Amino acid sequence: RLATWTRRPYDTRCADADILYRRLERSLGAGDILLMHDGNARRNASDQPAILTVLPRLLARLDELRLTSIPLGDACP
Repeated sequence: RLATWTRRPYDTRCADADILYRRLERSLGAGDILLMHDGNARRNASDQPAILTVLPRLLARLDELRLTSIPLGDACP
């Protein structure tokens, strides 16, 4: 199976949480596939992967839009 993303925050290059959030949130809709790195993501000043600081805001936005996040494997069984 081949799957590709519809949203890419460039979290391996950028550590600014606001920029990462805007790249993911802009025109977000059902069926979007978000590419986020948990391994080699850029780190913020606290030495955490910057994408981790984005997740609470992003999940709240998904909730506002009445969207549900699921693992890719569940979307493409």
